[in-house]
Amino acid sequence: MSVVMKSIQKNKKIKYIYVLVPMSSFICVVENIFSKIFNRHLGGGHTHLFTEKSLLMFMKKYSFVDHSAWWFGTDIHDFYRSSILQMGKQNYKPLRNIIYNMKSIIDGLQLELDKKKISSEVHMLFRRK
Repeated sequence: MSVVMKSIQKNKKIKYIYVLVPMSSFICVVENIFSKIFNRHLGGGHTHLFTEKSLLMFMKKYSFVDHSAWWFGTDIHDFYRSSILQMGKQNYKPLRNIIYNMKSIIDGLQLELDKKKISSEVHMLFRRK
């Protein structure tokens, strides 16, 4: 990545960079708890996880600033999926009902993670300083 970024940094015609990166987030905890269920976020496709701090360091290193960002994720959806799968292996109906009843509030729960910038991904537009 640094070779690409150094080339972009040298090319002054490039004013903006659009990135979509996976974040170190709640889903990382969920995927470690439910280790026998497919890990969508940590499943090997991502070689790096970012934090808000590491993104700021990255921008500073290559002389870019945050122009705009869309923080969002699927942390709660993945938690719901993992919980349903795990509860399917167990025969304790009251717990399954609690998880099934979560379905109506999934979007609101995820929105709270997104607002705090602790969701599973971010789309960002960097602008050259």
